[in-house]
Amino acid sequence: ISGNIANSNNDNGIYLYKCHYNNVSGNIANSNNEEGIYLYIECDNNIVSGNIANNNHLGISIIGNNNNISKNIANNNDLGISLEYSDYNNILENIANNSQSGIHLYSSDYNNISGNIVSNNSRGMSLSKSNSNDILENTVKNNSMYGISIFCSGRNEISQNIIVGSNIGIYLYSYYYACTETLMSSNEIFNNTFSGNNQDIVWYRFSDPGGGGGGEGNPIVAVGLILLVVAGVIFSLLIEYGLNKGRKTKVKK
Repeated sequence: ISGNIANSNNDNGIYLYKCHYNNVSGNIANSNNEEGIYLYIECDNNIVSGNIANNNHLGISIIGNNNNISKNIANNNDLGISLEYSDYNNILENIANNSQSGIHLYSSDYNNISGNIVSNNSRGMSLSKSNSNDILENTVKNNSMYGISIFCSGRNEISQNIIVGSNIGIYLYSYYYACTETLMSSNEIFNNTFSGNNQDIVWYRFSDPGGGGGGEGNPIVAVGLILLVVAGVIFSLLIEYGLNKGRKTKVKK
């Protein structure tokens, strides 16, 4: 599926359902009311490369496993590139700017997000209930709220990224009532370069252990990192200086 122009449709520009081993490349899918390019449900082992998907609700949206999403441009969407319930995908060398979130993962595990440029979004990258993902060597620049936000997600590696000009560079947060199965644990954040952020790394846990809505706890500042005390318990933290301006951080319950 290549060389097509699919613009200004009431629904999707390009839509594939239960699709396998397709090559979706070199298409233009702009100004559609829903997704520019949508691979929906059980879409596995596809290549999505070199497409332009701008000014849609979702630029490129995929529900499936083992897909390669590379060298696409997805600007001015609500979400630039979105994975839901999707594992073992590669998101490589894409550009996703001027959106609510440049790259967004929901309930998606074991994905590799590397070499992308995400700029001038509200959130550069956002992970929600997504575990064991690698976020490596991305340029995350001038995103107004957060460079990278991590919600109710664990065992993710965030390394060798350039994170510049956000209110918060990396924001980890959780709610007890929303994280019954997935807790903020064992995320590793190291060897990133931070510059021009109001705060580089912030971790908050909201509500009390009994779910009584006690609000946020008392923040602790340690080497530029804000943590949280919940019911008098400090979550263990190891900080080591890494290469250049990065910090190595392991957050465990």
